[in-house]
Amino acid sequence: MNKFSQTGFSLIEMIVVLGISVLLVAVFIGFSNQNTISFIISGERERLINNFNEAKNLALQTFINDITNQKVCGYGIHIAADLKSYTLFRDLPIPKSGECVVAGAYTGNRYYDVGDSDELVGLFNLPNNISFDSPLTSNVFFLPPIPQIVFTPDIVGNDTDFDLRTNDNNYVFGVRVTRAGQSAKN
Repeated sequence: MNKFSQTGFSLIEMIVVLGISVLLVAVFIGFSNQNTISFIISGERERLINNFNEAKNLALQTFINDITNQKVCGYGIHIAADLKSYTLFRDLPIPKSGECVVAGAYTGNRYYDVGDSDELVGLFNLPNNISFDSPLTSNVFFLPPIPQIVFTPDIVGNDTDFDLRTNDNNYVFGVRVTRAGQSAKN
């Protein structure tokens, strides 16, 4: 029996294995952070699409059956100037006790009156590391009964895009709203 014959690992072998393990964990954590940000921005895009669809569906329901005491002329989404939030809003006739259409003319303004709590349906804030790229359109309004789509400011004959981006610009996920009222990933 040899006196140097032992089973097990030497100290150098243990250090090498430990070093490789630390390296693999560091790489995994780096990929995990990137994937987390990607999942967050993807989730925000889905929430925005759902809110566009909700505004359109509420506009259709308003025309079919207005069960509220207050007349509602339509619904829309307003992108805030700070590009960190958006609002689901209802458009009310002017004056608020009036009708949406008087003598063939629409009495609402088709955009969100910032600060008017009567028009607010929902306020949605983006996470700190996500914001909108400056969109060409700040309001998408669904006017019943079809619903007709109104962009403010208007982009003649075109659809409009809303891009969500991370602050470091590593990820950009888009949402397109068409003139037909469809909203989808872009």
